[in-house]
Amino acid sequence: MRTKWILGISLLVIGMMALAAIPVTDADPVPQLSSQYTIQIAQDGSDAAISISPSTSAQILWDFDDGTYGSGTRVQHTYAPGMYNIKAVISGATSRIVTRNIGVYSEGPVTEIQKNAEYRYAVYNGADPKLVVKDSDNRVVSWLSYDAQHRIVTGVPRETGTYTATLTGDRTITWTITVSDGILQDPWVRFDAHAADGKVVLDGLYLSSNSLSNRYTWTLSNLDGSLVSLNEGGVPNVSASPGLYKLSLSMQSVSGSASYSQLIIIDGQPAAPADTFDAGSLWIVFVVIGIVSGLFFFSTRDPRALLGVVLSIIALAVVIL
Repeated sequence: MRTKWILGISLLVIGMMALAAIPVTDADPVPQLSSQYTIQIAQDGSDAAISISPSTSAQILWDFDDGTYGSGTRVQHTYAPGMYNIKAVISGATSRIVTRNIGVYSEGPVTEIQKNAEYRYAVYNGADPKLVVKDSDNRVVSWLSYDAQHRIVTGVPRETGTYTATLTGDRTITWTITVSDGILQDPWVRFDAHAADGKVVLDGLYLSSNSLSNRYTWTLSNLDGSLVSLNEGGVPNVSASPGLYKLSLSMQSVSGSASYSQLIIIDGQPAAPADTFDAGSLWIVFVVIGIVSGLFFFSTRDPRALLGVVLSIIALAVVIL
């Protein structure tokens, strides 16, 4: 009887040692940057034929950087004037992200526009350009700005009249803009964002109205559409574990609603896996088994009881180390 009891304790200890040695792995890989693939672009003005090289049978998701997406190894896309950073997400055993810039420039600046509509003129004028806009009374106004990163002159005129714009840099470009009255324009919104230390950082917000009545809703979702995080306000307050997500902004204004989204890579320290085996509490079990085996040995002087003590000590050392 004593032999069976000792044998049972020994088998229990050995089983727990084997259970504690089972490795726990995270099955969800984090997308990694890769130089194995490159994006090829055949551009004809504002039209672009985009493909991935070398050819692959993996699923490819495209972010055209203008709020629209595509899929497939070869895609066609038409751009408005501006600079864009195309992203290709290559899905496989591990996902890979490759990027490439594309520039679409205007043939000439827009000279007539209705108020509250977006003014957009894409031109490269050096690394450190300066834009000055004056009204018909020669007073400097600020409804236009030059975005050097995207190489566009952009803005929303609030008042009618005639304006003179001068862009200096590698060369001097001067043109006039006539703003006429018109119906209230459909709203539009765009943003630029990146991630730092696991949190989304807003680089710029561009919209058709600065009205205080605007309502902004930010959502971060997985590629399958499942919601990860949501908040309201002028800036996104969202964070997530490392990976690839879609960041979206919905704007509600007095003239209607508008939305924009882009793929975003979250970096930072990975979150601890949700389902892991915790072997930290096993030391209590091994201590109890060791004490019981030791008491049995001292009461019976049966050397076989010493086996339970030895195995418990070994298992305890494995757990602690």
